[in-house]
Amino acid sequence: MKHINTKSEAEEKAKKEYTKVVPGMSVDADEKAEACAHELFEVLKKIDDLQLRASELKGAIMGAMKDGAQLRGRDGRILCTWIAGNVSKSVDYDGIFKKYKVTAEDIKAFTTFKQGARKFTIELDD
Repeated sequence: MKHINTKSEAEEKAKKEYTKVVPGMSVDADEKAEACAHELFEVLKKIDDLQLRASELKGAIMGAMKDGAQLRGRDGRILCTWIAGNVSKSVDYDGIFKKYKVTAEDIKAFTTFKQGARKFTIELDD
């Protein structure tokens, strides 16, 4: 399935232009911004409903596929695939630290902090 770009130019521009936040600063919404917030809330509720329905449909398809890697339509066309995921690896840092006697001070000396991107949330509820 090919996906469309779901990020608007307006959102991308705002993220680039307004990277800093003033803690505790509140901005009063104008009529347009308030209407947008309420509309966004309604759109997000619809998305949640659609995601739940998509999950239900996906579960039904997976149940039909069982251990199969492909689901074929009656015309022979491949409708879905369900394949094994990639192999992941992890590092046992605690084991390395113990083996090489790395101390908390060593870790602190090589630890840096980086501010993450601003997080946008809708605070409206039903």
